[in-house]
Formats: sequence, structure tokens, C-alpha cells
Amino acid sequence: MVKSGTCATEFSGVAQLNVSGALPIRFESFKATKEISVIRIQWTAYAEQNTFQYKLEKSTDGIHFSTLRKITPFENKDIENEYSTLDLSPVKGMNYYRIRELMNNGSAVVSAIIKISWNEVKRNISAYPNPVSDVTTIQIEGKELSGTIAILSNNYGSVVRKIKISNSLEQINMKGLPAGLYLLRFENGAVLRLIKD
Repeated sequence: MVKSGTCATEFSGVAQLNVSGALPIRFESFKATKEISVIRIQWTAYAEQNTFQYKLEKSTDGIHFSTLRKITPFENKDIENEYSTLDLSPVKGMNYYRIRELMNNGSAVVSAIIKISWNEVKRNISAYPNPVSDVTTIQIEGKELSGTIAILSNNYGSVVRKIKISNSLEQINMKGLPAGLYLLRFENGAVLRLIKD
């Protein structure tokens, strides 16, 4: 059994969905926002007592979807919970997203579709090695960023390092940081995705 939500709207840089109706789960919001080189997908839900898993699904044509992420619901299902994840590889043009909620009884609920356009500007910044175990080197072309501060944050948005850019080659010590995805943000809007082993 599959039920679908309704009422999808799109704004400049933000796609948002408000779902209403008698669904096993209540979606307070469902939105996608641009973050320079990635798209962040967020939703708020409550009444998740019968929810087994969420599947965030993506499409490039709004018809054929594949699973982008699998998310386990929070343990406290009696309160409003907020979920957030990243699409690390948005495609040029329109990107479509929907949530498939899998229930404990084997049924599923599919949200309405949100969409957001994408047209990334390429930046002449690279990192090696990447993935990184201890230290990675950032190579920056030109002097645009000289004297600025780059911010290294984890996948949850918490700042873990601040790096002053003084040269075309800068080293970042990531030793001791937990394994996972990190985003290095520069003042010109560029963002590098770094994978810590």
C-alpha cells in the first residue's frame, strides 16, 4: 500500500513541501536548499511510532527515482524530530526529491515531490590526498583568497577547524578527527568536500 502527500511548492534556491491529510506520519516541512556545492535536504516529522525507516529518493526527471539515503528514525518518536542530509552530487538543471516512509507492517508512504534547480560555478581549488588520513594539502589558483579564513565543518555543520589562507598551498591537519564527510568553505563561496578515513 502506498499513499502520497500533496502540495509541493518551489522558491528561488529553496524547494519546500507542506504535507497535510491523514497519514501515518506527520510531515511538518520538507525542503531542499542550495549550499554552494551541495544540496541540503531537511524535513520535520512527528507521530513516528510505526516508522521503520526513511528513504530519501532522488530523480533527474521527476519520474524515475532511486534511493539517495537511508535514514533510521530517532528513538524518541513522541516528539517532533528534525532530519537533515546532503546530496553531494547534484546534477546541472533540476533535481527532484521525495521521502519514502517504510512502516513496521510493511506498507509505505511516499511524500509529494520537491524540486530545486542547480547550476554550480566551478572553482580552481583542489585537495590531495582526498580521502585523507592525517594531513591534506589544499591547492588554490590565484590570489583571490589570500588573507581570508576557510572554515572546516563536519557533516552536522559544527566548525572543527579555521584555516588562514596565506599561500597557494595550504596544509590541513585532520589527524584525530572522526572518520566521515567534512566541508571546507572559502570566502569566495567555494566548498571542498573532504573525506576523512
